[in-house]
Amino acid sequence: MIYQVTERPTLVAEADSNELLDKLIEFKYKNGFAQMFVQAESRLLNTVSPKEGVYYLCSDRPVRREDVFCDYLLYGSDPGPLHYYAEIGCREDIPDICPDNVLWKIRFDYSRWDVFDDTLAFLKEKYLGRTLYLMNHVLNMKLVRQHPCNAYLCSGCDCHAHHSNYPRVIDVDASGDMYPFENHDSAYFMGNIEDPAALEKYNGSQEHRRFLAANREAFFQMADKCAYPLIPWRDVVGGRCRGNR
Repeated sequence: MIYQVTERPTLVAEADSNELLDKLIEFKYKNGFAQMFVQAESRLLNTVSPKEGVYYLCSDRPVRREDVFCDYLLYGSDPGPLHYYAEIGCREDIPDICPDNVLWKIRFDYSRWDVFDDTLAFLKEKYLGRTLYLMNHVLNMKLVRQHPCNAYLCSGCDCHAHHSNYPRVIDVDASGDMYPFENHDSAYFMGNIEDPAALEKYNGSQEHRRFLAANREAFFQMADKCAYPLIPWRDVVGGRCRGNR
């Protein structure tokens, strides 16, 4: 396995066929991913069986009942803790009563970081004493300064926690192509899940070096200047990575 268990690597994928679904599940288990979120239509999800650590977002059945504020249903391993997915942009999108079984994603705009920070703080207050499930890859800036391995600034051979410097959240598109960011920029292409050696080939490649360079630049620019304690790291770096070529 290229990942340590403590890294909890995650796949975020979209699938349009049962064949691709099967390949995604095989890839997840072979490479030690802790969890996977797959967006697919209900015609495919009606045929799947529960798998540990695999959640399915039903893309063509949005939740629109008056008593449910969430965007989509999540199908997962039984009895999995998550049943709904909700994407929000500000604190006004958060309802008065927040159920336990929701996976949240806060939209991030670099020019309005204060809105993200306020929304996250309000959401944490709502879940005080309960588990908050968040899709955003949020890091504590104090922890990043103390242990830069959390920002991919070291590798397994010289890291106290033996963390790899592979992306810990990987996006997979409908063709099976992998990227470390949601924008699917070809400059950061990681290979295809059909290639059993894709991640090994990615290690040390030009695309991998670009990814690490984007993280280093973000770290050194924010280490002493960032006024916010919690950083949506993948959103921040992904939004800035187009300049690191």
